[in-house]
Amino acid sequence: MLILAVCGNGVGSSAMVKAKIKKFLTEHNIEATVDSGSLGDTGQNLHNADLIFCQQHLADQVKAKVKDASKVHPIKNLLSEAEFGSIILDYNNQK
Repeated sequence: MLILAVCGNGVGSSAMVKAKIKKFLTEHNIEATVDSGSLGDTGQNLHNADLIFCQQHLADQVKAKVKDASKVHPIKNLLSEAEFGSIILDYNNQK
């Protein structure tokens, strides 16, 4: 599974989300690759990612760049595990 955290500049918020997701994956014994970056720098990862998390205000821009908009999940609170945890668990259980 490839999980991508996307933000506007690719520095702060996506890196924080990436760290929170990695911690969540470790705690739940889920194997996945997690990457982060800006909307402009994520390139092929946008198309290869299974799950994409971004801030709400970027959701439409991210969805416009991917073939399957259902894998894009806007986040309100970047530091809340509740924002992404159930989505990751649901996806992992469907595999």
